[in-house]
Amino acid sequence: MIDSLTKLRDMRYSNVIGEIITWDIHSSEVPVSKIREALDNAGIGAKALKDLRMRSVFTRAMNKLKNGRLVDEVSRDGDSIKFQLTRKEKRNDCIDHYYDCIVTLNVDTGLITCPENKELEQQARDMIDAVSGVRSGSDLSRLVQKLFESRADLFSINPRKGVAYFVPVTHREFADRVQQFFRECGGTLERFPVPDDGEGNSSVATAIDFGLAEMGKELEQSIREWDETTRDSTKKRAEKRIEELRFKHQCYAEYLGSKQNEAKNQLEDLTKLMLEVGSVNKELQEIK
Repeated sequence: MIDSLTKLRDMRYSNVIGEIITWDIHSSEVPVSKIREALDNAGIGAKALKDLRMRSVFTRAMNKLKNGRLVDEVSRDGDSIKFQLTRKEKRNDCIDHYYDCIVTLNVDTGLITCPENKELEQQARDMIDAVSGVRSGSDLSRLVQKLFESRADLFSINPRKGVAYFVPVTHREFADRVQQFFRECGGTLERFPVPDDGEGNSSVATAIDFGLAEMGKELEQSIREWDETTRDSTKKRAEKRIEELRFKHQCYAEYLGSKQNEAKNQLEDLTKLMLEVGSVNKELQEIK
């Protein structure tokens, strides 16, 4: 029975080049324990759920504690970041702002201190403990995007909104796992096969071309930000990303069609830029 179903599924995918997928999480918050279990059950692995950065946890906690306050970063020193809380009060036809207190977050240990308002300090600590144990729907959405980035490929169909994505047919099994993961977390992942025909191929080529071009632009921007303090490890990662991008271009050559030349030129420009910027940085270091 299982073999028959597998054959039927393979036949269903024999004339497609991939799928359009979209997803939705129905719960506003999902316990971390449930997410880890769902990742393991789907064969993805709980290690894929990396802890949120402490600053992200703090921001989410403070959003729940605002009560008409503004929260602004005012300074940072090493692992410590200071935030000013400012109260907003409406008076007649205007809104006045009043200094409330300074809250300090240690992003390494997660320690919260607020000598001026011990009650708020405790509330913030309690809220961080509560927030750390759950993830929001947007967290899970970002998780899925990162999973595809590291283990498969995902190309936005509507870059401005990012609500639907194209997944090449070679990543069908991984999409199966993600679909199971979403289902166990109380969400849904819808999949729509894209037939191997002229119109479908053209739309897919546009999505893949845009996605690969955006990866190149992000890499270019990061390279242009290099200076004499840029570490060799950062440059090595950039070299690796260029090779990964080159590999993706090779893998999706049949999808890109006439757009291959543009992709090839972008890779050549990235390689030249990295050599040029690296050379300038080396000269600056020698001058100093």
